[in-house]
Amino acid sequence: MPALRSIEVKAFVPARDFELSKRFYQDMGFEVAWSDDDLAYLQHDNSAFLLQNFYEPEHAANFMMHLLVEDVDAWWQHVERSGLIAKYGVRSEPPSDKPWGMRDFVIVMTYGPNVLDSFQSAAGYVDKVLNGVKPSDLPVAQPTKFELILNLKTAKALGLTIPPTLLARADEVIE
Repeated sequence: MPALRSIEVKAFVPARDFELSKRFYQDMGFEVAWSDDDLAYLQHDNSAFLLQNFYEPEHAANFMMHLLVEDVDAWWQHVERSGLIAKYGVRSEPPSDKPWGMRDFVIVMTYGPNVLDSFQSAAGYVDKVLNGVKPSDLPVAQPTKFELILNLKTAKALGLTIPPTLLARADEVIE
């Protein structure tokens, strides 16, 4: 029987604003190796994914991507120096040691599932798979906690006024 070897898994990443998303990933350090109106192939070193000009809110709200890097702190410094957080209105959490034995940082879009809850849920799935449960036998989990984060600096730069009622409902307001 021939060896069944896997090379990699490529994620198709949804984009509400395709051009803005391409710029975000380029500012993160990815290179657009190929692109047309509907799909872009982005890569950095040996990591790559396909950015698609496709947006389905339910799919996008449940999508996560985890980039493993050699030096988390150096990447975090790159994110801070480049101004990505303010420029793209994303929320971030600085590097920290996670209970599952990794050091990482988080960048979250302004409205979506709670990433920490999703990671904790994913850890349960990983445990089940490692203990013999077939992934196809596991139910699909939907996030149960969503966050609304408003970036007032970005809103001001775009000439937007955030209504007080929306500010009151926000889980976090970035000044």
